[in-house]
Amino acid sequence: MFIDDGKPNSNNLDNTIYKSGLKFIYSIHFFKDNKEYFLKLKGLRRESVFVQNKDIDDDTVVINKFILTVFKGTYKSILQDQTIIKYDYYYDDCPIGALSELSGIIEDERMIFLHPPRTSSGFSFFEVTPFPRVYFPLELNKEWTGNLYIQDNMRQDLKISESQIHNKYQIVGKEQIKLKTMGVMDCFVIHCKSLANGKIVSSCKYYFNEKFGFVKLDIDYRGRKIMVELKEVK
Repeated sequence: MFIDDGKPNSNNLDNTIYKSGLKFIYSIHFFKDNKEYFLKLKGLRRESVFVQNKDIDDDTVVINKFILTVFKGTYKSILQDQTIIKYDYYYDDCPIGALSELSGIIEDERMIFLHPPRTSSGFSFFEVTPFPRVYFPLELNKEWTGNLYIQDNMRQDLKISESQIHNKYQIVGKEQIKLKTMGVMDCFVIHCKSLANGKIVSSCKYYFNEKFGFVKLDIDYRGRKIMVELKEVK
């Protein structure tokens, strides 16, 4: 169990979106061939599978929501240059406590860089999709890149051989989108893709709002579509 020590974290002082103590609640849904699938864990095992609703039984753990909590303080000595965040996983309103994980955010006047949830129980794919990030000022057609080294254990989880992922981003427009629970928002639309050895691994469309940050992630990965949407901030 990860507990916020409450000691002031200097990395939080200039945060305007991911402020100390806030909780960002997201839904997550998986689709293939226009059919919805569910992330199914048997006894919280390391290996997860995708099933349709008819294959869910009483012994199944299903994840369809996660909560990003911004720590007010630090946690031991990790991520000293970042705001500390915790991810908790849920099936509707039922927490799956064994899967909580710590990560970090960089937010300053130059950029926002968000580590996505990456528990090995089904969320390892986020390691090879472009991490949500933006550079200010936000302008149409602005482009940036990033590289990521994939560790051995993560490559095993994902069953891939590539150790280096190259990410490309471009702001392609500004749109009003309607979120299911938070209503209409003005968002910058960011097209991004990850490549390994010149081949596309994933392609994504991210929606960034200047008040609430990343409010929607539309991800295509290995024939699946993953939809992440902000439901509430509190």
